[in-house]
Amino acid sequence: MGKVMSGSILMAIVNSFLLAIIAGWVNIEGLIDGLWLGLVVGLVIAGTSATNAMYEGMKLKLYMITAGFHVISMIIAGIIIGSFA
Repeated sequence: MGKVMSGSILMAIVNSFLLAIIAGWVNIEGLIDGLWLGLVVGLVIAGTSATNAMYEGMKLKLYMITAGFHVISMIIAGIIIGSFA
């Protein structure tokens, strides 16, 4: 369990760092811009993970929970990043 939690934290940091790089490229200015960027990136992640979910035979309910986690976490990271821009 420790490896899973450590890996999860590490990947959250990497994802937030990459989102900040994208925010710099597209000149995010403010909280609302950050929210929209987080939403778009979160939806892209959720969409691409749908392919994996189909191959894994994941039930729709579990996929929706996983996709929702990605979308919400990217929105929160986008808001935080945007508020510092």
